[in-house]
Amino acid sequence: MINYQETEVKVTIGKNPDGTKKFATGKYQQVVKKDITTDDILTLLQDPKTAKELISDYWYGHDSLAKGEVRQEVLKLQPASLEKTFAKQVQLFMQTRAANGKPVTEEQATKIVTMMNEMAESESVSA
Repeated sequence: MINYQETEVKVTIGKNPDGTKKFATGKYQQVVKKDITTDDILTLLQDPKTAKELISDYWYGHDSLAKGEVRQEVLKLQPASLEKTFAKQVQLFMQTRAANGKPVTEEQATKIVTMMNEMAESESVSA
């Protein structure tokens, strides 16, 4: 007999005002893989409807794993998004200032980081 357990899924749905990730959750019934026996599989394969579904699910899972591996390889080759990199710089600057007891607003941090980046670019061009 195939056993199921209720499993929570956490999905990132954006960012909170403070810049931290915002999550939503949902639940589904996950098959307890360690409880599945060969007899369970053979029983499912005896009924044409469940056999077709089982085979389809197997290949779907197999294809998803293969696509995931290719996706990760492609993403490794991509340069970081300039917008994301800039946003991370701004957040890091804000965190550093706050940790030193001199917090700044996001608007102030954006202006300062922009100036710092422009200075770094002009130094690299003149060098």
